[in-house]
Amino acid sequence: MDFALRPPEINSTLMYTGPGAGPMLASAAAWDALAAELETSATGYSSEIATLTGQTWSGPSSVLMTAAVTPYVEWLQASAAAAEQTAAQAYGAAAAYEAAFAMTVPPPVIAANRARLMTLVATNFFGQNTPAIAATEAEYMQMWTQDATAMYAYAGASETASTLTPISDPPQTTNPAGQADQTRAVTQAAANTASGRTQSLVQMTSTNASQQLSSTQGTLTIDPSNPLTIAEGETVTIGPTGTYTSVTIESGGTLTINNGGTLTINTGGALTINAGGTLNNAGTLTLNAGGTLTNAGTLTNAGTLTNAGTLTVETGATLTNTGTLTVQTGGLLTNSGALNVNSGTVTINSGATVTNAGTLNNAATLTNTGTLNNAGTLSNTGTLTNSGALNVNSGGTLSNGGTLNDAGTLTVNPGGTLTDAGDLTVQTGGILTDNGNLTVSDGATLTLNTGATLNDGGGLTVQPGGILNDSGTLTVADGAALNDGGTVTINAGGTLTNSGNLAVQPGGTLNDYGALTINTGGSLTDYGTLTVNTGGSLTDNGFFTINTGGELTIDPGATLTNGGNLTIYNGATLTNGGTLNDAGTLSINTGGTLTDNGTLTVQTGAILNNNGGLSVTDGANLTLNTGATLTNGGTLTDGGEIIINNGATLTDNGSLTISNGAALTDNGNLTISNAATLTDNGTLTVTDGANLTVQSGGTLTDGGNLTINSGGTLTDGGTLTVTDGANLTVQSGGTLTDGGNLTINSGGTLTDGGNLTITEGATLTNDGTLNDAGTLTINTGGTLTDNGELTVQTGGILTDNGGLTVNGSVSLNTGATLNDSGTLTINPGGTLTDSGNLTITDGATLTDSGNLTITDGATLTDSGDLTIQTGGILTDNGSLTVTHGATLTDSGELTIQTGATLTDNGTLTISDGGVLTDNGTVAVNDGATLTLNTGSWLNDNGTLTVNAGGTLTDGGTLTVTDGATLTNNGALSVNDGATLTVNTGGALSDYGNAFVESGGVLTDNGTFVVHDGATLSIESGGTLNEAGDLAVNTGGVVYDSGTITVSDGATLTDSGAVIVDGGGVLNDYGAITVDPTGTISLFEGSTLNDYGALTVNSGGTVVVGGLPADGSTLIVYNGGTLTVNGGGFLTVNSGSIVPVQPGGVLAIGPGDIVIVGPGGYAGPGGLFGPVAVAPGTPGEPGWLSPLLASPGLSGTSGIQPQLNADALLDALSDKR
Repeated sequence: MDFALRPPEINSTLMYTGPGAGPMLASAAAWDALAAELETSATGYSSEIATLTGQTWSGPSSVLMTAAVTPYVEWLQASAAAAEQTAAQAYGAAAAYEAAFAMTVPPPVIAANRARLMTLVATNFFGQNTPAIAATEAEYMQMWTQDATAMYAYAGASETASTLTPISDPPQTTNPAGQADQTRAVTQAAANTASGRTQSLVQMTSTNASQQLSSTQGTLTIDPSNPLTIAEGETVTIGPTGTYTSVTIESGGTLTINNGGTLTINTGGALTINAGGTLNNAGTLTLNAGGTLTNAGTLTNAGTLTNAGTLTVETGATLTNTGTLTVQTGGLLTNSGALNVNSGTVTINSGATVTNAGTLNNAATLTNTGTLNNAGTLSNTGTLTNSGALNVNSGGTLSNGGTLNDAGTLTVNPGGTLTDAGDLTVQTGGILTDNGNLTVSDGATLTLNTGATLNDGGGLTVQPGGILNDSGTLTVADGAALNDGGTVTINAGGTLTNSGNLAVQPGGTLNDYGALTINTGGSLTDYGTLTVNTGGSLTDNGFFTINTGGELTIDPGATLTNGGNLTIYNGATLTNGGTLNDAGTLSINTGGTLTDNGTLTVQTGAILNNNGGLSVTDGANLTLNTGATLTNGGTLTDGGEIIINNGATLTDNGSLTISNGAALTDNGNLTISNAATLTDNGTLTVTDGANLTVQSGGTLTDGGNLTINSGGTLTDGGTLTVTDGANLTVQSGGTLTDGGNLTINSGGTLTDGGNLTITEGATLTNDGTLNDAGTLTINTGGTLTDNGELTVQTGGILTDNGGLTVNGSVSLNTGATLNDSGTLTINPGGTLTDSGNLTITDGATLTDSGNLTITDGATLTDSGDLTIQTGGILTDNGSLTVTHGATLTDSGELTIQTGATLTDNGTLTISDGGVLTDNGTVAVNDGATLTLNTGSWLNDNGTLTVNAGGTLTDGGTLTVTDGATLTNNGALSVNDGATLTVNTGGALSDYGNAFVESGGVLTDNGTFVVHDGATLSIESGGTLNEAGDLAVNTGGVVYDSGTITVSDGATLTDSGAVIVDGGGVLNDYGAITVDPTGTISLFEGSTLNDYGALTVNSGGTVVVGGLPADGSTLIVYNGGTLTVNGGGFLTVNSGSIVPVQPGGVLAIGPGDIVIVGPGGYAGPGGLFGPVAVAPGTPGEPGWLSPLLASPGLSGTSGIQPQLNADALLDALSDKR
């Protein structure tokens, strides 16, 4: 049938709705029962046939019967085998069904798949379910394939199982003519029956003449005067129908059976050897069942003595065997005297019993397959083989100085003693039970072969020099003892199970190649040498102690499992080169030593206590499983690998050392307690979810590699030191909490990729390298002192809520963050390089007496107090921001590099001796201040901007260099004694309010623009030296109450308002141009000294004097030029225009207007165009008068050197 053509719904339904494996299992059980019944019948027939062919019933009939029945027995056996095969096939079919059933997809799962498909198809409006539909169909096809595969496999297995072996018909076992033959045989037997019998004569030799004895029965007494010899070929029977009914050998009497002679004691017969009597057997002496032979004298067997009756050796009597003595089945031999086996053999057959209450000495061969009970003394110096039962009863002793082979049952009962001084071997299947005392003496060997058993229920002692080899099963019962002062070896495949007391004495040796088990309540005490050899195992569920001088060695490939209590005392050693599993309590006392060269595992719930020395060597490992506990109060040295699994605990109260090249992996809990130490010269790893805790007073020294993995935690409440060349790494997600003292020595490295916290009162001192790629937090009251190299890697965060002191170097890489919410101090020689984000929060301080650098793209945000001390350096290549309410005080060197920014939203102060060098961008924002104190410097080589609401106060030296700009949108002031210098190529733009205070000097060698709405105020005593280009834009205002000097070659372009007031001075050595919309106003005694060129363009206005008796003066010096272009205005109110030196020119072009107010003066200046004279007080005309020797006024107007207003009016009427 092709199951692949059927969908899984059909195949699964067929499998799940069938009757299951029940009928097949029932059928298999029925076939099993039939097979057992047939086998039983075959065995029964075989037993009967064996009886028929025995000696008792042997005859023609039994032979015929055997021939007839044997084929039938063979048929029974073959049929039983066929039935067993059928049962096995039925079981196989059931197993195949179970496998196919398990592999078949349940019908509900298939139905759920189809229902899910229908739902997905019905809701697939926009194709969003297409991937899910495809996945569902793929799952369905997998179900189809799985069901078909299961059915194919089941069909094949079922076909094989259903092919049965046929059972043939039984063979014919009877003859149809048998009854007639039987009748004829009976008739013939009756006809030939005789009533008499023939009694053979026995010739007997005595001291009298030889005589023929008849068959009459009677009693024969043998005394000294009538010895009896049974010669060769002669036969004497003793019994009711024998030669004699009984025979008695009296004291002094002798019965001799020569070689070839036969004496038989039948049932009811008795032969008695009285004290002093002698029976010498060199022939055959047979004691049949029911016969008795009682020996109270001397019985010597040099021939064959067969006992199937009762043979008794009474006290004082002797039985000496140098021939063959056999106690047959049912026979009984009781010895209360002396039974000496000097040579020959003694055989105790199965079913026979020998009881020794006297002395049994075997110097030859004694074989027991029956029962030998010894309550006396049994000494073996020959070979004693026991395949039956040998019992040493109370008071009895068995001394083996020869060879004793036990293949049966050898039992030393309570009060009995077995001493092995030779070779005692318990053969396969043999059992030796010691409930008394069993001793293996010096030089002796006790061997348990494979399959042999030794049950020690009393005391078993292996003396020094003695050897016990166990390849079988050795059991020490509860209350019993095994004392090993010699050598005990448990061979491969052998077992020693101890529920009592097992002791390896001083000088003793126990070698375990097999299995040694200490049961609950049992004990093992090692004072000597105990070795678990390769392939061997030792399981302790009781009490195991290694005492002073004791040694326990676990070889490679061997196993010790401790499920009880194992204690290593002072002066004792345990060396593990294999596998040591601690599932109970393992204790190393002070002075004790455990050396692990292999695998040591502390299982769940188990305890390992070390107060001595525990060493894990190179290549070895110690593993603490979940729930395990290791407490170290001594010395623990890890030269290999220690693994603390999840949920396990290692508590160090002593000294723990991880050697170079070794590893300790903490997946659970590792605690360094008060006054304890952990020294890591290798690799120490704290994994996800694990904890490493250094308690107060504890010390952790990292001289290798210490790693805190993601999810791992290291809590330091004591002392943690990272030494030269060592590494401490906190990976991402890991946590290091410093609540004590953490020191990174020179050459040491701490890398934080997780969470490192320095708690209140704790310190971290870095003299080496500290890399923070995670989160490093200094809590309030915590301290981090960097004397080495501290690097905050990309993505790393350093948060200082306590104190961070930099004596070495701190580097913030790109993307790194340093949040200073406490105190950050850079001491002289210390450097902080910020390539990331450095933030000083509100209330925090950063004090720089060293070198602070903000690299390209990095930020420093100051929301607290940032102080650059004298000698300190802050170099900004990125972004430096002083937030609102924060302060930055520079007494050292603050440098803003090209492309970098300094954003001041708070208070930025350059103190005496401090330098701010701006090669990038500096912005003073709304509400912020930038103050240069006396003795400070600000070098603007980039862009300096004072935004609206911001204030720049220059009390020192401010220089705007070539290519740099200073833009003021807020308030800019140059204080007394301060200077602001704009170098050639520099630019100063004023959009706000600029002030040059008294004593302050502003020097412009570049470009200076006062923009619309802006003001520039030169206060009285203040100075503006314009050596470049000053532009006052429309809407811009310049107030000059001090001194403004426009140098030779410089320009002042006025499109706004220039107001010279309050005694202010405007000196023009260059060129002043008043553009349209521009005005220059001279008020209140102010002066404009024109040494260069003053040009008033069309629409421009120059006003000299604003009030009567103002006293303002415009002086055009020699070489100076005042030009009023067309449309320009020069208004002289109450001031004066005075050319001081000859050569000064007042040029008024056509259409220009010069207004001279009442009291105003205008000096000679060449041709005048229209001149308007403002109305004045009658009698006080305006004047145009040269003060010094001048060439006079000239021109076509004919103006005279001194003209009053009337003369000016005449000039106006001149049309030439």
